[in-house]
Amino acid sequence: MNATSAFFAPKKSTNVRLSLDQLIARTARGAAARLFPARAERRLRDFMLTPQRPAADNASDLVRSDNAQRVPYASRWLRVWSFGEGPTILLAHGWSGYAAQFDAWIEPLVSAGHRVVLFDAPAHGGSGGRQTNIMDMAGAIQHVAGLYGPVHAIIAHSFGAPATLFALRHGLSVGRLVLMAAPLSLTKFSLFVAHVLGLPLSVRGRMQRNMERKLGFRWDETDTDTVLADLAATRPLDVLLVHDRRDREVPFASSERIAAAVPSARLFATEGSGHTRLLRNSAVIAEAARFVRAANDTRRAA
Repeated sequence: MNATSAFFAPKKSTNVRLSLDQLIARTARGAAARLFPARAERRLRDFMLTPQRPAADNASDLVRSDNAQRVPYASRWLRVWSFGEGPTILLAHGWSGYAAQFDAWIEPLVSAGHRVVLFDAPAHGGSGGRQTNIMDMAGAIQHVAGLYGPVHAIIAHSFGAPATLFALRHGLSVGRLVLMAAPLSLTKFSLFVAHVLGLPLSVRGRMQRNMERKLGFRWDETDTDTVLADLAATRPLDVLLVHDRRDREVPFASSERIAAAVPSARLFATEGSGHTRLLRNSAVIAEAARFVRAANDTRRAA
């Protein structure tokens, strides 16, 4: 579940009353934002930078806090797990996600002869920090890859996909990518959030400009289709896109657009797994395992 859906998860009430309450709250926020735009911009920025942690520890028997390594990173620390031996496969979860969402992937990938490395991103799961951003998450991916690499393939879910591409654009090297339910852009996501919150476009635009100035890059530099197309044109890079046609958080059209921008990418579609259940779909896990195993077989033959 991403930050927006977690924030607006229905409470126990009738749908009619809930919709009315949400409409009233949305109207009130919009009016307050017009009166106090700077305050509204700060609230929107904090919302965009603060992932939701799970209410309870949802770790599996394999991915527990007591068998994680604590890795220092940018004045904080990350929880990192490593299983098996062989070419390293790095798993990157999405916004408001956590490493244990990949627990069903560990045994199949280890059995296929891989070392599987997964971690809680900054301000996620059991890792340190309260806020993070795409550059920070990309830095964590690079940091973990540097400690446990070389990395032969990365499997990334949701916001983990653009964070991975940001890391690749800034020095990380990998030959194969599995991008699951990859969103297209920060701008589109922020427009959606502002719309749901009832905030004026002027407030959203101000928030984007301030964040771009603070972080030192334009948001359109992280657009998934454009970045992936640029990377694929400049280096050997095999890409598997995975998306569910009924995904309500990141539309299936996002991966269709990415596939159109990168003709060499292959799109594997599912039906009925949604956004996060995709991570427990056995057909998806098997397809991704075959995809990254093919890379190993090719390298060994060479």
